[in-house]
Amino acid sequence: TIQEAALGLIARHGGERSWPLLLDTARNQSIAGGVREQAIYWIAHQNRGQAADALIQLYDGEKTAELKERLLYWLAHSDNGRARSKIVDVARGDNRSELRERAIYWIAHRGGDQAFGVLNELYSIEKATSIKERILYWFAHSGDPRARAKVDEIARADSGPELRERAIYWVAQRNGPEA
Repeated sequence: TIQEAALGLIARHGGERSWPLLLDTARNQSIAGGVREQAIYWIAHQNRGQAADALIQLYDGEKTAELKERLLYWLAHSDNGRARSKIVDVARGDNRSELRERAIYWIAHRGGDQAFGVLNELYSIEKATSIKERILYWFAHSGDPRARAKVDEIARADSGPELRERAIYWVAQRNGPEA
């Protein structure tokens, strides 16, 4: 607790000199996870172009799933294009399905014009039914007409009977004559 408080003081009042300390603390895997998480928090809140690059490097070097998930959180909340690209890269091919699912969540949660295209691509290349079901859930809850059309397409012709059944369920949940 004392280390976390000290790190917060340094981050708030240390100016430029705090940046190397924050990076070193976040990278040092022998330091307690809470202190490292605090350093990641302050890196994410730095008003500098290097913050997204630092978060990406930290993600790539991190060994624990818990801190990787926190790094995904901060990458997802960045408006930096490289940070958003990293989220898509994780969704496409991280070895841990729980991190891929979390990245997909952030892509869908942030929305925007690109979300449908990325999620549609991910749906077509994904092998795991559980992850495809997460993407289908976003399609069903999206206000994007392309996403609704995709649910209809899955209901009519998906090769997986579980996914077709789930898509039919989502179509049935809609209101109106279209359903």
